[in-house]
Amino acid sequence: MSLLKQLLASVTIIMGLILVGSTAVSVDAVRQYLNGQLQSQSDNTASMLALLLSQPANQDLAIRETLMTALFDSGQFRAIRLKGANEVVLFERTLAPQTDRAAAPEWFLRLLPLKPAEAVRDVTSGWKQVGILSVVVDDASAHEVLWRSSVRLLVLILAVGAAWALLVVLLVRWFKKALSREIRSQLEGLDSNGAAPSASAAFPVPGLKDVSRALQDAKARVQARGRALNERIDSLETEVNHDPVTGLPNRKYFMDRIQRETQEANRATRPYIMLVRQRDLARINSVMTRDEVDKWLYSVGQSIMLALQDKGADVEQYLLARLNGSDFALLMHAADPAEALMKAQSVRRVLDRFRVAVDDGSLCRWAYALAGYQAETNIGETLSSLDVVLMNQESPGDDVIEIIEQVSGGTRG
Repeated sequence: MSLLKQLLASVTIIMGLILVGSTAVSVDAVRQYLNGQLQSQSDNTASMLALLLSQPANQDLAIRETLMTALFDSGQFRAIRLKGANEVVLFERTLAPQTDRAAAPEWFLRLLPLKPAEAVRDVTSGWKQVGILSVVVDDASAHEVLWRSSVRLLVLILAVGAAWALLVVLLVRWFKKALSREIRSQLEGLDSNGAAPSASAAFPVPGLKDVSRALQDAKARVQARGRALNERIDSLETEVNHDPVTGLPNRKYFMDRIQRETQEANRATRPYIMLVRQRDLARINSVMTRDEVDKWLYSVGQSIMLALQDKGADVEQYLLARLNGSDFALLMHAADPAEALMKAQSVRRVLDRFRVAVDDGSLCRWAYALAGYQAETNIGETLSSLDVVLMNQESPGDDVIEIIEQVSGGTRG
């Protein structure tokens, strides 16, 4: 059961208890009032009749019987009895059982009985007591009044209960529709960037302002978590696909990028791979601290990319990666080997500025190799061919750019 239904059920139970309690109090108040009225009628009638029977003109027993019979025949009394001074019954009239009928059912009479309204008075002759008069008022009409009052109260309670039940049903339906409309308006209020609506926006249901604010807060937290998750994913992708020192793509990313490049059709240019190797990285590490070497390597990568940008080239057409400690690779597009060589020469001029002194005072050396790449050629074989060229360059010690063409079955320089 939802919280709203629990609340309404609790209120309904309390309302029912209040109505039942008020009805019980009202019925009991009517019963006590009727008891008082019956007793008052008995007392007044007994006092009047005793006074009448005590008059000197009514001392004859026949006259007394006539007066008591006339009073009993009025139908308002259940019993009238006159006893003599010696407890002898001089007169008695009692309502017959077959005529003792009330409009109220028997179970109601047993549930809400009325007290017997009996009044006892002395009958005198001068200063001498000659008898005891007992009068009991008939309570059938009082029971009928109590029954009808109780029925009217019960009908009123049922009507109020039915109205309350209808109100509860309508209230639950209205609240569900209002809450659904409010949530829908909050979700539809999202802009293209997923931002929550402004707090100054009017609320369709004033009573749901707290709900709307809670929805906005929840959306803000979800969006913040989404941004944090995206940043974490980006960070993990960077850690997986980029070199931690230079920030350049690593060997895995470089190989995947070449595979995508070869699958693209309708290119007017051909992909070329330039492999650059720092021959003296071990000697640089011996004369510079690790932090200094890391900063130097980072500057090398950034300077190459800035040089490509300065020439107005489309940077998206280039990919510079660090394959390992001493090797860098540049993927570029050119119409022919001459154009590719021209671009490679611009990279060599940049790297010439990053030749630092090593342990013997000489400047560190760079080695370069350039190869065209074709879709049918295995990238591993191309890199192996470039590596062989760079290894051959270490013996003569020059820094010329070696160009090779990948052909089926071998390498041509």
